[in-house]
Order: sequence, then C-alpha cells, then structure tokens
Amino acid sequence: MQIKWEKIKVIVLIACILLALFGIYQLISRLSFVGDRNFTLGGGYTCDKMPFDTMSFEIDGSNKFTYYYGNEQLVDNGTFTKVSDGVYSLNSSTFFKDEKLKCYKKYPSESGFKVKINGVECKFVQQTSEPVYINKNTE
Repeated sequence: MQIKWEKIKVIVLIACILLALFGIYQLISRLSFVGDRNFTLGGGYTCDKMPFDTMSFEIDGSNKFTYYYGNEQLVDNGTFTKVSDGVYSLNSSTFFKDEKLKCYKKYPSESGFKVKINGVECKFVQQTSEPVYINKNTE
C-alpha cells in the first residue's frame, strides 16, 4: 500500500508542475503577443461593426488609401503618413482630416487598427496583406 501512495504523490507532483509550467507559458505569451504590437500598415481591412466596409492601403510606397462603403462604392480616398511606430495619420477630403489610427497585432493571426469614422470608433481587421481594389460595373 505504501508504494501506491508514493506513486500517486509523484503523479500528482508531476501534474502540478506541468500545470504551473503551462500557466507560466500562457501568462508570458499573453504579455508578449496579445497586447498592441506595431506593424507596417498595408493591405485590405474589413470593419467589425460594418462588415462590408473595407479600407485598402497601398504597399507600393505611394501611401494611398481607399475606403469602400458596404455597397462597394468608393466613399473616400487619400493618403496616410507614419507618425510613429504603429501610429498613422489619415488625410482625405471626406472622412479623415489628420485622423490618427493605432495599429495592433494579436498573436497568432489577427492584426488591424482602430479609427474614428463620423465620431464612432471602428476596429478594422486585416483580411489580406495585398491592397483591395473593388471595381463595380454598372452595365
């Protein structure tokens, strides 16, 4: 009977150590990866509150962006400039007059930014690393 209790104690001790190591790993990964992570703005993003709204940022160095409304018509376009790591300024004639957006990256796959449109903060999530071009033919 003594040997069984010793084996059970060892198994429980190993399980506790593994559980503690897993907890430490989760804590470190959350602190390192889930917070704001700066990244270069570029590609196509969709809005979480308005899922058919899309913003596209050129990656060719022209620093141009395009904002498409849900029915796929061009709503606004302009330029963006980098203010600091992960912070960009949008300039356009319609919605964005020196509007700041802050980029984030969440491990493992989500990245995007938050920006105000008509006074409402919207979160845009990256769908592709390539710019999006929507051409709606009305023929």
